[in-house]
Amino acid sequence: MIPLTNVSLSIEQDIDTVFAYATNLENYANWFEGVIDIKSANNLGQFELGKTYQETLLINGQQAMLTIQVHECSQPNLFVTQGDLAGFLPQMAMSFERLAEQETLFHLAYASRETTIAKDDAFLTPLKADLTVRAQKAVLNLKSILESN
Repeated sequence: MIPLTNVSLSIEQDIDTVFAYATNLENYANWFEGVIDIKSANNLGQFELGKTYQETLLINGQQAMLTIQVHECSQPNLFVTQGDLAGFLPQMAMSFERLAEQETLFHLAYASRETTIAKDDAFLTPLKADLTVRAQKAVLNLKSILESN
């Protein structure tokens, strides 16, 4: 697995609220820039392994579609998804840590599961930089949404 970015931010909201909102991927386009649309693709519950979503996103100015599936879920502390985007095979991990009754430390990490990519591949540097900027904006957006409720 090749790490791409990892960002963290404290959110003044209880852990259960942060976990429920962030892990409902139908909310993802509300807080992550570049996600055009994301919809449930099966009838499983939000926290069930195998829950599937169809995502449309912008990559280098081009629309791409991928299927995302819940790979691991441990409420309210860990949520991991894996996508089928060819050549990249993304993994997103969200972790949640209760700091106080109304304060949660939120961690957001992305990695590539693609085994054919070398860790020093030329396209990784701009990809990591872009993803880091978007992830930093995303956690700030998430914080704003959750703290305004």
